[in-house]
Parts: sequence; C-alpha cells; structure tokens
Amino acid sequence: MNPPRQFKLLPRLPIGGYLFVFFILSALCYALIGAWMLQHGKEISELAMEERQLSATSELRSAMLHVQERITEISNSISQWEEARQQLMDPTYYEYWHTSRAMQAGYIPHYVQDLELYDAQGVILLKDHHTSLPFSVPVEPFTIHFEEGLPYLYSFSPVSERGETPTTIGFIGLKVDFHQALLDLNRFIYADVNNIYYHASYGPYYDIETLLSSIIFLPRPIAEIGQLEQLMHATLQHFAIISLLLLLIGSGLVFLILYKPLHALSRYINALRQGYIIPEQTLEAKQFCINELELLRHSIVEYQQELEQMHCSLDQKNSELWMMAHHDALTGVQNRRAYEEDWQKLQQLMRGQRIDLSVLLIDCDHFKAINDSYGHGVGDTVLQTVANILQRNLRDGDQVYRLGGDEFAIHLLNSSHEDAERLATRCVRELENYDFKQFDIREPVRFSVGIASGNGTDISSLQQLHKHADSAMYQAKRPNSSKIILYNPSFDDLSHPLLKSFH
Repeated sequence: MNPPRQFKLLPRLPIGGYLFVFFILSALCYALIGAWMLQHGKEISELAMEERQLSATSELRSAMLHVQERITEISNSISQWEEARQQLMDPTYYEYWHTSRAMQAGYIPHYVQDLELYDAQGVILLKDHHTSLPFSVPVEPFTIHFEEGLPYLYSFSPVSERGETPTTIGFIGLKVDFHQALLDLNRFIYADVNNIYYHASYGPYYDIETLLSSIIFLPRPIAEIGQLEQLMHATLQHFAIISLLLLLIGSGLVFLILYKPLHALSRYINALRQGYIIPEQTLEAKQFCINELELLRHSIVEYQQELEQMHCSLDQKNSELWMMAHHDALTGVQNRRAYEEDWQKLQQLMRGQRIDLSVLLIDCDHFKAINDSYGHGVGDTVLQTVANILQRNLRDGDQVYRLGGDEFAIHLLNSSHEDAERLATRCVRELENYDFKQFDIREPVRFSVGIASGNGTDISSLQQLHKHADSAMYQAKRPNSSKIILYNPSFDDLSHPLLKSFH
C-alpha cells in the first residue's frame, strides 16, 4: 500500500529563492510608485545635483590647495632638520641616512614616495643613487607629473644655513603621491573620492587649477531631498499595507529567524579560518531562536575560546624560549648564540657601505684565581658587576655579549677606534674604582680589552675583526702591557682560539 501523498504548500527552494520571490513582489510595488514619484521629482533632483556638483568642485579645489600647503609645511620642516644640514655639509653617509633615517624614521608621511637632497647648485648629492626624482632642481618649485595615469607632485625648497644672513646651502626635493595625499589630508562631504579619474597629459602641470580641469569626478549622491519627502510619504501611505504583508510576514521571518543566523555563523567560521574576528562578527552576544542553531553557536564560541587560550600559551612559551636561547642567565646580557646571529646580520647591513665598526673583546684578569679563592658565588658577582659596568657605558641600542666564562664582547657600529678606546677607558676606570671589598675581595679586579676596527667596504678585513680583536686582547693580558690594546698585525701569532670559529 502506497503512503498517502503529502500536499506541499510551497515548493522546495533554498532560502535565497524565497527571499528572491519576496524581493520581486516588493520591487513590482515599488516600480509602480517609483514611476509616478520620479516623474514629478526629476526637475528637483537635477537642480539639486547641479548645486552638489558646484559644491564638490569647490571642495576638491580647496582640498588640492591644502595638499600643496601641507607639502610645503613638510618640506620646510625637513629643511630645519639638523641631520639634513649635516648631510649637505658632509654627504659621506648620505645613502645610509636616506635609507635608514629619512625614509624609515616615521617622520615623513607615507604618501611621500621619495626624498632627495641637492647641493647649492641644485645638483643631486649622490649621482649614482637610484631615485625617482630629477638629478637637478627644476625652475618651478611645484610640478605635477602623471605616472601610470596617477598624478605625482614634485616639490623643491631651499635649505638655508642658520645665522643672521642665511644663505642657501642646498635644496630638498620631495615626490608625493598626490592622489593618496588628497585622500589622507582631507575629509570630503560633497565629492565622491571613490569616483575620481585623471585625464593624464604628457606635459607637467604647474598650478592646481590646470590639474583640476583634467579631473573627472562625481559628487556624492544626495541622501535626502526635502522637496521629494512629501511625495515619498504620500506614496508610502498607499504602499504600507502591501509592503508590510509581503516583507514583514514573508522575508522578515525567513531573514531574521533562519537566514541571518546562518549567515552570521558562516561569516564567523570564515573569519576563524582566516585568523581574525571583527567585532560585528562575534557570536558571544548573539542569541538564536532555533535551538539547533543556538547549540551550534555555543559549540563554535567555546571552541574558538579554547583556540585563543592555546595560542596565547604558545606565544608565551615561544617568547620565553627565545629569551632563554639568546640571553645569559647569570649576567642578563646576550649570550654567544645572540652574538653569532647579530654578527651575521651586521655583515649583511654593512656590505658595500662605508660604516665604521669596532669590535671589543674583554677578558677578566685572574678570574680563575678569584673563583678558586673566594668561591663561585663571589665569582658570579664579579661577572655580574663587569656586565653591568659594560652595559652602563654603552650607547642606546648597543649590546654586551657574554661569550663564555669571563669573556665578553661588544660591537660598536658607526664608531672609530678612537671612540672604542674611549669607551674601554671609561669601563676600565669604573671597574678600578668599584668597591669589591664589600665582597671580601682583597686583590684588585681588572679586565683586559682588545680592539679591532674596520668598515663595511672592506669585506675581507671585516670578517677578520674578531680574530684581530682576539689577538689584541691576549696582547693586553701579557705582563706589563696596557689593559687596552688596539690591534697590530704583529699580534697574530698570539691569538687565542676562542673566536676563530667566527667568519
């Protein structure tokens, strides 16, 4: 016996299908009323759009002038920068300053694409330097060029020497992404910034008005038109009953009870897969009417919280492991592993650049005797004191490394051997004046320092600095020798094997 055939009130369709049916029915009603509304509101709309176009044009002109003024302010501010004057007076480290200081210091906005310095004759400081700016200062201080259909502002301003009668010692050139600066520096009310197009030409522009004439843009759509509100209200009164029946009963129930929860779950799961959750996607504050969907929501939220706790724990463990692997547990300074990694990075940084580097190797004199006589606890205190003295006398960013036992190392970037000797002298004197009697140590505590210097243009010499500093240090440890020794090639036969593994 066949089961009775069930009557289906509605065909089997996806949720989107039902929403589409309701949308079509609503669209038909809106079309009938809209035809009548548009007929009577056409003239008012056209007049309002003309006024909006004029307002948008004026707003865009003001925004472009503001960009030009802001670039002038930035250029004037950079011209007062002491580092810029130093480069104009001595451009030896100009390429390093340009790459690591001027463009990376966070001082210049991101829409400034390039910056160059020019000498008093208007010629670029570094002629073999790759740049997008011209190699000489043009006649016009402001020009606008098109590159790949987008405008770029080229600004040039003089740099004057300080004094009662300032003289021009050079120029600053900036290349600015004009479109990006236009968006970042202005808030648009009338102009639609997402619909700005540039009709590029081959020649440069010299004023804002000429550039404005080459821009095609649209005003923002008018959200409300007062004259049309009365017509809309009158029409909506006749449309209310049909609209409420179709939208509230039909699509309203389907959207609120089923489609919206499913859509929220789908967005939340996709966000989890991509690794981030935005506030409007969170499920913790939501509640669903359908029991199965609510149970699924709870399960997803709990799973996501467990994942977050696990990730936080892993991040903490990784941070602790990194610290343990790169720092000496006794003295708190960085260890030999950190020393080797930093040395490899330093070679890459200095390759091809004329940057002075000094390597200092420090070894405590007669440390084994102190350890044997007073115990390892006192010996550990001596090592901690030595590490603290070395660290206190360094510049910000410089590091002390403990290579093993009682031996330490220091890298001094952008420092000559005279700077290294002055640093070593300060450390030796501070150690000599330190009161070790509080630890019952009767003998004087001293250390020997070996120094070797070089620069990044000589790679073979740079790779030998560790060996040279090692030779100088063991020369300093010899009886009746100075406690601070600068490397001399005659020391090579006295080198110690501690640092021969460095290359």
